[in-house]
Formats: sequence, C-alpha cells, structure tokens
Amino acid sequence: MLENLIVVAEIGELKADPDRDARGVVVEARREKGRGTVATMLIQTGTLHVGDNVVVGGIRGRVKAMFNDRGQNIKTAGPSLPVELLGLSELPEAGSIFETAPDEKTARQMVDDYERSRNDERAGGPTLEDVHTRMQIGEVKSLNLIVKTDVQGTVEAVRGALERLNSEESRVNIVHAASGSITEPDILLAVASQAIVIGFNTQPETGARALANKEGIEIRSYDVIYHLTEDVEQALEGLLEPVYEDVLEGRATVRAVFSLGRRNKVAGIYVNDGAVTRGTTLRLLRGGKVIASGPVGSLKHFKDDVREVATGFEGGVTIDGHTDYQEGDIIEAYRSERVR
Repeated sequence: MLENLIVVAEIGELKADPDRDARGVVVEARREKGRGTVATMLIQTGTLHVGDNVVVGGIRGRVKAMFNDRGQNIKTAGPSLPVELLGLSELPEAGSIFETAPDEKTARQMVDDYERSRNDERAGGPTLEDVHTRMQIGEVKSLNLIVKTDVQGTVEAVRGALERLNSEESRVNIVHAASGSITEPDILLAVASQAIVIGFNTQPETGARALANKEGIEIRSYDVIYHLTEDVEQALEGLLEPVYEDVLEGRATVRAVFSLGRRNKVAGIYVNDGAVTRGTTLRLLRGGKVIASGPVGSLKHFKDDVREVATGFEGGVTIDGHTDYQEGDIIEAYRSERVR
C-alpha cells in the first residue's frame, strides 16, 4: 500500500510547504493487537511529528509512533510521504482528511466544530465533463488518470495510446497503471491526486464503487480503445482555452455620409467584395489604420432594414458607438470563428 502511494508524489502534485501544519488524507485504518489503531496516512502538506495532536473528522489523538514504507520507525514525515501512524482513539474512515492542532484544547474544539457541520456536503473529484474548470493549472493543462486493465499486456498498450494524445498545451498524467480490477486503494489514490479512474476490460470491486460514489470520484469503463482515447481527447480539448480567428466576410467603400439628426450619422457604402452582414464586427479603416471597431449598429438598403448587403450593392451602415465617417473610408466585416 505505502509503495503504491509514492506514485502520487512522483508526478509532483502533492509537494508543498513542509514548514506549515501537517494535513493529508487517510488511506486505510485497522486495529492490530498490541498496537491499537493503525492508520495509513498520505501527507499532502506540512510536516507531521511524533507527539503532534491529530484530528480526523470527529476523531482525535496524539501521534505515538510513525513508520515509513520500509517499516522503519521515524520521528517526522514531510509532504508527499505515506506513513503508518499509531495513536488515534478510533478507526477513521478511508478518504477522511486529517489535520494537526497546536494543542489538545484546539483539537477538542476542531472535533466539536466537525460534529456541528458533519452534514455539510463534501466536494467530489473531477469528471471528464467538468475537467476544464477543475484541472486548469497554469499554462500547461493536465488530466490525471488512474488506469486499470484486464491483463498486464494491455496496460502498456493503453498507456501508449493515451500518451500519444499529449501536446505542448495539454497532457495526460498517468498517476498509476496496472492490471486487475479497480480497488479501493485505486479510488483513494484518485482522491489524493484528483484523478479520474479508467477501467479497460475490467470493472470496479463492490467496495471500490461504493467508495467512489461517496468521494465523488468518476470511474469510466471501456472495452474499445478508440472510445477511450476519443473521450480523453475531447476532455483534453476542453482543458484548452478556445482559440478564435477573425475571418473577413466583406469589404466596402464609404461613398457618402448622411446625417440623421445632430449626432447620428450613417455611412453610405458600396460593397466591393463579399457581404456586410448583421452579426459581424465592423472595422473602419482610414489611411490604412483602424479608426473604429464594433458590431453592426444598423444596416439598410435604401430605407429597408436588411440582414446583409452583398457584392455590387449599395447600402447604409453604422458601427455601434461610432459616428465619424468620411468618404473614402474602408469598412471591413469580420466574423469570429473558433479554430480549435
């Protein structure tokens, strides 16, 4: 168990400030004769010391002893390290968050506060649908996955297919990949690393499914590799900010300027190329420089409101928020299109 949890640290997601109070997640807990409650903890931030007051939900205790993944007795444990901890008064639930308190009085208060708010809704893990908002980190976007397959030979095939989806802008982070059914430890890894669990030709165990539902972890099952890569590719596309490009739809020359009252003016245009259409963005060019830009305010052919004025036709147009037009000005109509 402890060896598997070290995988999370390797992707760098759990490294944090070692000088703050320790905080992390309970991976599993059991009772052992002669040792009492033994809890496997994954420290996410801060440093845990023997003697610290620890609070896990409505359970508190003092760290009596800690053991690393080699079974060695240790006095301190920093960020990203999994440890076995002795000293809790009761068995905490797997997936619970543990925190340290400066003294016993504060620990009691934290337990009381938890009891008063125990019905608060817990936050779930990401899904492929909402991964854009949950997994956006800096300029490089990543999607954390835990992959389980039916046989070992399939593991590398699936890993390779997923890693081929990586680009300079987005990537797949495979936190853990192995053969076998999806187990509770897989779900706990997903909790700690905010990952989505992928099963290929394999299914979650009953306990794993129940834990995933409780923790809000998404499990996706596939038996066709194309369907798997297609879904992940779409999720990666969602991680990227959409890129839009202005496409020129029409170009016109201002041949006259008409006044409508004291303030309002209309540009009388002749469309040289394409069309000037409602819903486009207009740019007013004078001497090769952009003087104004904005959406179509009004568009007319003679006195009639029209949807567009096409090549070879005359019309009257206004740019929303702009009134300064001169004969010889060029008006270009652009439509913004998503290119990726």
